[in-house]
Amino acid sequence: MRNNPVRLVESLSAAPVAVVIALLGSLAHADEAPVPVTAVQTVALTRGPISRPVHAYGVVAASASNVTTIDLPYIARIVQLRVQTGQSVVRGAPLFVVQADPAAVVAAAQARSAAQLADDELARTQSLFDKSLATQSQLATARKAALDARQALAAQNQLGVGNGKTTVVAPHDGVVTQVSAGQGDQVQAGAAIL
Repeated sequence: MRNNPVRLVESLSAAPVAVVIALLGSLAHADEAPVPVTAVQTVALTRGPISRPVHAYGVVAASASNVTTIDLPYIARIVQLRVQTGQSVVRGAPLFVVQADPAAVVAAAQARSAAQLADDELARTQSLFDKSLATQSQLATARKAALDARQALAAQNQLGVGNGKTTVVAPHDGVVTQVSAGQGDQVQAGAAIL
């Protein structure tokens, strides 16, 4: 040991540090209560009804992809509202009755009469063409006018104005989450009603 005095000093100075660390570690664990040991039992996962009621607090909201907004493509007045917020509806159930704006009813009637007139004019021009009393150009013009009138009528029919009074039904099963218009209200084209 005489030949190596540095090692003796290093080992003697490390000994008190190790004792202090050991004492501090035992004091830190002395304040903690002993941790109890619990037996765990595992079971196989099964699917079935919940036998006990579950109470939860919060807000239930549908995702945006599951929400359907009901609106009209024309100006109308709500004649009768047949649903309310929170009500469950099935597909085809009546939601509300609307009366179309008079201008929309007139536009639909004009489209019907224009289509009828164009079809009659096409038949007359075809008859004249068969007797060589009309030109090919006149027949083509009558065909185009009839086609344009039928397309305008189809666009009006797609709007669903009809005779003006319409019952709007549920497109699928669901729950009414919001009623944005009341009975007697006039709604603009594209404005949400439900």
